[in-house]
Amino acid sequence: MERAEIFHYCPRCRIDKIQKNNDGSIHCLQCNLTLFFNAASPATAAIILNKEGKILLQKRGLNPGKGKWDLPGGFMLSGETAEEGVKREVKEEVGIEIYDLVYFSSAANIYAYQEIDYPTIDLCFIATTKEIPKPQDQEVWHAVFLAPEEVDLQKIAFPSVRLFLEKYLKQIKS
Repeated sequence: MERAEIFHYCPRCRIDKIQKNNDGSIHCLQCNLTLFFNAASPATAAIILNKEGKILLQKRGLNPGKGKWDLPGGFMLSGETAEEGVKREVKEEVGIEIYDLVYFSSAANIYAYQEIDYPTIDLCFIATTKEIPKPQDQEVWHAVFLAPEEVDLQKIAFPSVRLFLEKYLKQIKS
């Protein structure tokens, strides 16, 4: 469901005179507020390599994508840089520190959560670690390093993550 579809009342004056516009915004006919939903939520992901060049994948423990593979990462907090966000998310999810962080790619994505579609802009980094991952919360069910040839793109939870991995695997084969 689009975010504009959940609004039946103006968030400012609370009147039910809402007009839904073609650009995805809503406009209150009472107080003249126009609320835009064009900003995507920033999220991060990391292709984390160990010394053997294996890629860290984690199996999701929660929806969306429960039971599918994902890269460590998540939504950035207000005031955080992308680099700070990805380091924090990796630590929170699998309990490891990452090093040699380098920006890799970005992709637009839709994150469907509790029946609402949130547009995201996903920023992917490549990093290394010397540590063994261990799931830290219910969001991550399992974490493991896989050789590049073991990565099954059909079992990846999100289109943006699939795109990042596909691009990375193609790049290392060249």
